[in-house]
Amino acid sequence: MGVNGKLAAATKARKSSTSVKKEEIVPYQHEGDDETMSWAAKRREEKAEKRAEAAAMKAEKRADAAARKAETRLLAKQEAKQLERSKIKVTEAELERSREMNYLELKQRSHEDEMKQRRMVDENDYLKIVTMANTNRDDSVIEGRTVEEAIEQMMVVDKLHQRQNRLFKVFEDAELERLKEEKPGLTFGQYKDLISESWKKINVKKVVPLIG
Repeated sequence: MGVNGKLAAATKARKSSTSVKKEEIVPYQHEGDDETMSWAAKRREEKAEKRAEAAAMKAEKRADAAARKAETRLLAKQEAKQLERSKIKVTEAELERSREMNYLELKQRSHEDEMKQRRMVDENDYLKIVTMANTNRDDSVIEGRTVEEAIEQMMVVDKLHQRQNRLFKVFEDAELERLKEEKPGLTFGQYKDLISESWKKINVKKVVPLIG
């Protein structure tokens, strides 16, 4: 074998050795690429999960906000209805109170008119009483020529007594009011004595037929 033959053999041996080394290195390179791809995919998956979780949280917050808003509107409507019912109740109560006040006012006016009318009658009766002079005639004595006349006179006397009692009550009320104004501070018994003395000075028998 010459020099050229040795060189060719050496070159072939180097090429063979290089080929073997390359074949040994390539599997390691493929293995590293797989790990890199797996890690990148895992990162993408984690990011996708985080985005999905963030989106779910936002959706949940929006749903909660919408629910609170709807609840607030519902409460506002309920309060408005309750307020309206309260206003209606207040209005009905005011109307009822107004009707009651009108009734009481009319009743009071009617009572006052009645009392005023009674006072006018009593005052007129009183004036008729106090303007008459007293006489000594005793109407308790029944005079009659027959039984029929005596009975008739008794009936007349009874009616006169009833009228006298009514007149005395009118006179007593009017005199009591006058004496309290003119002579305040007296006892009730003293007022009664003064009224009795004034009554004795009045000719009631002439007044009674006028009042009837």
